Amino acid sequence: MATILYFGSLPDIIRKTRENIILAGSINNVGDLLAHIRKRGDKWQEVMDLKYVQVTVNRQFANEGTAVSNDDEIAIISIGLLK
Repeated sequence: MATILYFGSLPDIIRKTRENIILAGSINNVGDLLAHIRKRGDKWQEVMDLKYVQVTVNRQFANEGTAVSNDDEIAIISIGLLK
């Protein structure tokens, strides 16, 4: 189970600071993960875009193609103007 941590203004918007999720077989990288999270609805679609967030995987900055697994700690940090 992967641990997802939310920082910056994200906790105020999505009302979570962390969660544990099982990454399905279709979630192989940061881009897949963000796409999966965006499916949760409107507010998630607006804020889970790489133009608004920076992602780290196991405390290393990551990009859209960085691999993720169920053993990872993934931080999503707001960096842009969020609604």
